[in-house]
Amino acid sequence: MKALFSLSSNMIPELQFERDFMALTGLTLDMTRFAFAFIGAVASGILVRWIRFPAGRKLFSAVIGLLLVYYPFGSHVIHGVVTSLATYTVMWLIPRKCGTLAWLICFPYLTVLHVANASGMSWNAGDLDFTGGQMVLTLKLISMAMCFQDANSRKEEVRQIGLLLCYQVVS
Repeated sequence: MKALFSLSSNMIPELQFERDFMALTGLTLDMTRFAFAFIGAVASGILVRWIRFPAGRKLFSAVIGLLLVYYPFGSHVIHGVVTSLATYTVMWLIPRKCGTLAWLICFPYLTVLHVANASGMSWNAGDLDFTGGQMVLTLKLISMAMCFQDANSRKEEVRQIGLLLCYQVVS
């Protein structure tokens, strides 16, 4: 099971400018790549403004986004793809219960990833772990699915849930 959740290959070899930057800053390879990916994300955010067509903008964002995540994390990008596809699938197939299902899919998956990769030990050792990004993605996917569920629920259901939550906060 650990092999399934621990895909740690990156087809991008260590480059000379990365070695120079690591020697200059004392950062590890994965932290160096994360820093360069962050700079690349800012640059791509500027470039995406110049794309006039919405479909082109979406395609550019998807491809560059996957490359920017692959660069520091390697094949771990597949975990984000899996949870995203699962969430979008339940949003498409079961829109009135998709928020609840997103919770039931994404959080257990994230928990298994944390356990299988011993993320706490990696962080204590100073290694960069993809599960940090997966945590942010999990929260984004669940909030998107919850909003979609609310938009597709009957107003009376939403009102009853709101009153129930309000009652629990007060008491």
